[in-house]
Amino acid sequence: RYGLPTSGFSADVTFFSTQVQNRITTRTTNPANETTPEGYKVASRTTYVNANDSRIRGLEAEASYDLGMLAGNRYSLRIFAGGTSIFKAEDVTNNLDGSQTNRAIFNVAKLSGNYGVAYASTHNGLSARLAGHYVGRRQDTDFTDVKSPQIEYPRYMTLDFSAGYTFAGKHTIAVLVNNLTNENYYEKRGYNLPGRNISGRYSITF
Repeated sequence: RYGLPTSGFSADVTFFSTQVQNRITTRTTNPANETTPEGYKVASRTTYVNANDSRIRGLEAEASYDLGMLAGNRYSLRIFAGGTSIFKAEDVTNNLDGSQTNRAIFNVAKLSGNYGVAYASTHNGLSARLAGHYVGRRQDTDFTDVKSPQIEYPRYMTLDFSAGYTFAGKHTIAVLVNNLTNENYYEKRGYNLPGRNISGRYSITF
C-alpha cells in the first residue's frame, strides 16, 4: 500500500489465495435411457455435493489521485480505478469411482472493476460522484433448461451518479441515479437487476 497525503496519490495491491473445504457445489449427469415412474425421459440429474477442496487465487489493485492538490486543496476532485483479476477459481470433487473432477467455480468473473470521479468542496457545499462498475464473463448452470447445460453470461457495465448539497453545516440533500445507462443485466440468469432508478435523500448530521 502506498499513500502520501501531500501527493494526492494512493495505491494498493493485494494478492489473495483462499482455500475452502466442503464448499457446496453441483454435479450434473445426463442419464441414458432412464425414465420416471410416469414414463417421462430423464434429461439430466443435478445433485448437490461437497467439494473436497475449493481454491480461489487472484490479484486486487486500486489507485486514486486527487486533482484538488493542484488547486491548493480548495476542493477535492478524485479520480479512481480498481479491479480484481482471478487467476484460479476451481472446485475439486472426488467421484464415486475414486477419480477427481476439477471444475471452475461458477458465477465468478475473471475480471471485474470499478472506476470513476468524485468531487467535494467544503467551501460551496457541493458534491458529486460518477462511478462505473464492470463485471466480465462468467460460467454458470442454466437451470431453466431441462438438461442444465453450462452457459456463459455476457459481461456488463453499469454507471451510477449522485450529487448533493450541504448547507448550514449539517443538512444535506442529494439525488441519486442508479444504473444511469439503463443497462439490462443480471448476476443470475432469470433474475434481472433494476434498470435506471432515481431517488432523493435528506440527511442531518448531529
